[in-house]
Amino acid sequence: MSSSTSGSSNLRLTDVVSCLRGQGMEVQRMTDYYDQEIPLDVTHHSSSPEFAERVGKLSFEDQCHVIDMIVRPYWISLFAQKAQ
Repeated sequence: MSSSTSGSSNLRLTDVVSCLRGQGMEVQRMTDYYDQEIPLDVTHHSSSPEFAERVGKLSFEDQCHVIDMIVRPYWISLFAQKAQ
């Protein structure tokens, strides 16, 4: 997520996902303010196979950022568990 113009800042999704992965955690799912699941697969957010293929080549953190930019949720909850 990004900084707002009022001077306060939010955590960037890519930084949070990167931090979780650095701690050996795996993001299992993401939900919005209304607890609606936001699919972690970009093909659910775009009908362009070329776009999905390009995004699929990015790191997981960057894929999450792209999904965040497409969906633009007001609030994101991440659910993670220790990687196996």
